[in-house]
Parts: sequence; C-alpha cells; structure tokens
Amino acid sequence: MSELLPNLQHLETQAALAMIMNQLENVQEQIAQIRGELQQDRLSQADAAWDQLNQALKITDGRRREQAVMIAIGTGTEAKRTLMRHFAGCRALIEGNADQSEWQLILGDLFKGTAKKERGEIEARMAYDDLDGILNCVRVETAGHMAIGDTDAARCSLKEFATFIETEQLDDRDTILKIDSRLPSAQKRPEVVDEFYAIAQRAMHLSALTAGESVPKHLLEAYRTLQDDEDEEEDAIAETDKAAEPSVAVTVASETIDVESYEREKA
Repeated sequence: MSELLPNLQHLETQAALAMIMNQLENVQEQIAQIRGELQQDRLSQADAAWDQLNQALKITDGRRREQAVMIAIGTGTEAKRTLMRHFAGCRALIEGNADQSEWQLILGDLFKGTAKKERGEIEARMAYDDLDGILNCVRVETAGHMAIGDTDAARCSLKEFATFIETEQLDDRDTILKIDSRLPSAQKRPEVVDEFYAIAQRAMHLSALTAGESVPKHLLEAYRTLQDDEDEEEDAIAETDKAAEPSVAVTVASETIDVESYEREKA
C-alpha cells in the first residue's frame, strides 16, 4: 500500500544502519584483538632479551659469552625502541582526554561502539606495560655492557633512557599521574607512580654527570618508599618506649615502697 511505503523505507533504513553498526563493532573487536596480540609481541621481545642475557652470562667461554651478551643487548635495544614509540602514541591519546570529565569520556564516543573512558583505561594499561618493558630493556643494555666491562656504553644507554624521559615529560610527576588517572579506582597504582618518578629523577641526575665526576650520595642510596620510612619511625618509637619501661617500673616500685613505709610509720 502506498501509505505504508514511507514507513517501510524507514524500517529498511534502520535495519541497514543496525547491520552497519554491528559490522563496525565486529571489526573493531577484531582490531582490538590484533592490537592486543601486537602488544604481547612487543612485551615478549623485551622478556626474550632478558632471558638471552641471563643465559649468556652462564656461558663459560669468554668469547662466546661476549658475543651472546651483545646479541641480547641488540634484542633489548630493538624492543626498547618499539615500546618507546608505542608508549608515545598511548600518552598522546591519554593527554588528549586528560582534561575531560568522566561523563564527557563516557558520552563522547558512543557511536564508535566503545566509550572513550574504556579506551582510556586500555591505553593506560598498555602505557604501564610499555614502561615495564622499557625498564626491562634498559636493564638488559646496562647490565650487559657492565658484564663485558664497557661502562661508557652502559652510560650511553642510560643517557638514551634519560632523553626518552625528558621527551615524554616523565620527569614531571603529573604526566605519570595522568596515565594512572585513566585506570579504575581499584586498579590505580600510586606506589608505581612514586617509584617511577624516583627512577626518572635518578636517571636524569646520573646521565647529567660528566665522565670522572663524582656521583652524589643520594644516587648511591637505596630507594625507600614512604611506607618504609613510616615503619622505621614506628619501630624507633616502639624501641624508645620499650627502653623507657624499666625506669617507669622502678619509679612506680619506689613510690609503692615509700607509701608502704609511710603507712607503717603512721601506724
């Protein structure tokens, strides 16, 4: 019937849009899965570099050990650069959403199948994974060069890491907090923020030293969390109180003796 034709066309349009939206969501899920697999490949390469270094250090022959260490260092450097580039992309997306409120993140991208808030959580987790892998690769480079006695090369690796920190503004605590703020409340990691900020400061200070310059004392001290300092302070207070207990007991005992002697004299 002619009067039903507009309604039929409207229904057909809705059905076509629904099919397209369903197809977009399906493709997006597949892309997200591929992206997750690529992230695992990046992280596994960093883990492989660490395993290669540990295996290389157990080789008894000096020449073969040095060659194996250099291979591990090369693997670590490749993985490090891949993770650094990926981290820069994650941070750019996080920075782009950093000034938006939570309801803006939820409503801002609903037509793409996944809200910006959820994508922000994914980017934050991947950024943390990138940092973990980068730190692992820097350990491979510095430990490997130190194992074969090449201190200058180890310092060069540290300077490259310091350049990355400066480029990505990781020496600013607010940058790390912005990454952490994208995570749900139950998954926030304030202790990681504090410790990575301390690592960034140490790396910047140490890389700024010239050859032959003495290392400041604070760079030679072990990292201490705020909780460690509080626990040590509580232990010190407890020891002080415990040491004061015998004198108090003596005082009480002397007062008791004086009261008893007074009562006897009075009687």
